[in-house]
Amino acid sequence: MITLKNTKPFWIAIFVLLNSFNIVAQPSDKYKIEAMFLYNFTKYVEWKNQSQWDTFQIGILGNDTSMLNAINWMAETKTAKGKPIVPMLYKNPESIKSPQMLYVDKNSNFEMQEILSAIKGKNILLTSSNYEFNTSMINFIVVKDKLKYELVEKRIIDEGFTIKPELINLSVKSSNDWKNLFLETEKLLETEKDKVVSQKDEINKQKAIIEKQNDDIMIQYSKIELMKKEFSNLVFKAKNQQDILDKKTQILSKQEREIVIQKSEIVNQKDAIERQRQILMGQQDKIQFQQNQITKQESTLQYQLITIESQRIVLYSFILVIFLISAVIFLIYRGYINKKKTNKQLEENNKAITKQKQLLEEKNKEMLESIHYARLIQEAILPKHSEIKEHFPEIFILYKPKDIVSGDFYWFALKGERSIIAACDCTGHGVPGAFVSMVGNDLLNQIIIERNIDNPSEILKKLHDGIVYALGHKTKDTPLSDSIRDGMDIALCTIDMNKNEIMFSGAIRPMWLITKNGAQHSAEFKRTVEGDYELVEIAGDRFGIGGAQIRVDPTYTTHKIAVQSGDTFYMFSDGYTDQFGGKGERDKKFSKKRLLKLLLSIQHLNMDEQREKLDMEFVNWRGKYEQTDDICVIGIRI
Repeated sequence: MITLKNTKPFWIAIFVLLNSFNIVAQPSDKYKIEAMFLYNFTKYVEWKNQSQWDTFQIGILGNDTSMLNAINWMAETKTAKGKPIVPMLYKNPESIKSPQMLYVDKNSNFEMQEILSAIKGKNILLTSSNYEFNTSMINFIVVKDKLKYELVEKRIIDEGFTIKPELINLSVKSSNDWKNLFLETEKLLETEKDKVVSQKDEINKQKAIIEKQNDDIMIQYSKIELMKKEFSNLVFKAKNQQDILDKKTQILSKQEREIVIQKSEIVNQKDAIERQRQILMGQQDKIQFQQNQITKQESTLQYQLITIESQRIVLYSFILVIFLISAVIFLIYRGYINKKKTNKQLEENNKAITKQKQLLEEKNKEMLESIHYARLIQEAILPKHSEIKEHFPEIFILYKPKDIVSGDFYWFALKGERSIIAACDCTGHGVPGAFVSMVGNDLLNQIIIERNIDNPSEILKKLHDGIVYALGHKTKDTPLSDSIRDGMDIALCTIDMNKNEIMFSGAIRPMWLITKNGAQHSAEFKRTVEGDYELVEIAGDRFGIGGAQIRVDPTYTTHKIAVQSGDTFYMFSDGYTDQFGGKGERDKKFSKKRLLKLLLSIQHLNMDEQREKLDMEFVNWRGKYEQTDDICVIGIRI
């Protein structure tokens, strides 16, 4: 609610501005007053984004810097909305950027419609001077030396501004009022024009009189100057002549006294001078002759010195050139000998390298053929995906060897009502890992199928003993340096669908079970909750299969886990989590934490879609890095 109390300062400011300033006094005063009006407008208009400003920019459109200087003058002592005021000069509407307020005078000859189009939607308050009624936002006009303004409320509000009523109340409201103001202005202008014309006539008359008087004065002044110069010359000449006469008089008096003395001396000196003259003439002839001789000798000596210096320079240059040529010839010859020796050695080395390359290519070809054949054998012994899918329709297996053959493998078998599945990670990768995987696969066939053992912990114990025996591991008393350390990590589970039960045992490797929130599981298992799902981690035992722990007798634990329809469990090697990569994360592993979050985030997908998502995420993470290790990830939904 607007009250008289809170509008009083505004009315006082407007009254002072409208009635106290004389606009006609000086053009600069007009712009200063308009600048103060612009400053007061900021107190009664609200912008949309004013909290984000660093400065309050007032743009001036056109080339006239008068308003720019006036705003600079105002900005020395004022701020707008608590921000420093910064004036900006724009040459044309297209160059307008994002000031908070824009000022334009009609004398700048810009079309108002063009200006409005340029600032539309930019939240810029447009102020103008002497434009037609209802064409701008806020428009000034001067009437009887007083500044008035009209305000187009709708256009201002449409551009996102909020106006306080006090600003609207003092504006010109109608086009008739505006026309009347213009009529008054035109009458005043006509009156002023008449005054100016009569003043010009009077000024021209006075100017003609003054010019004639100036001409007369200049003529008189020239005559006076000429007379002054002539008088000065006469005075100067008279003074000089008087000085000369005085000096001559003194000289004559002195000379008269000296003449008497000199006359007697002259007679005596004439004889002596004559004798000395004769002697001097003889000496001068001798001196002149000697001087000529010296000059000739100096010329000859100078020429000889120049000749000697030139010969010395030529000699030194010749010696230097001979030395440089000798050095270059020596270096060229030595380089030629060395190059000849090097070329001969290179030819011999190239022949040897070419021969070795051919041998290596033949060996490499044989090895690749053997490895490809080994891959066929390895693929043949792996369970067929179609057979596993008959028993577990909702299953995926992400299997990515690092090299042609893999040290990771998966295993599957049916034992009555139970299904046994395992994810195995053998020591190393490539050919060594593949050999261990074939041994492990064969041992699992023997233990589970031939010996009819289906308890997970017992299977792992028998597998450990078999690996130790098959790979030639010694007894616990044998030094580790004499033992083969190959082995494997494994996650193995027996699934009984009739009982909705999984029995799991792991050597290093865990099993992850993802269920809906609220499922009851043993408190010993680690849990991670995200959204509607809970991930339960059943950790494997700390002993691997075979390997370096032959000095101890490892034991493995069987965990029984109750499951229900819709639960999903995962077993995997460490190849996925150990992969290096990531954008901007040099030498950083994917990590178990990322895999855990990824699996929780894709539970709404079916198993084939989950496999595609895991594969795509792996490729994106790896980027330009090579694959670090073999990868085997198994996911089954109950």
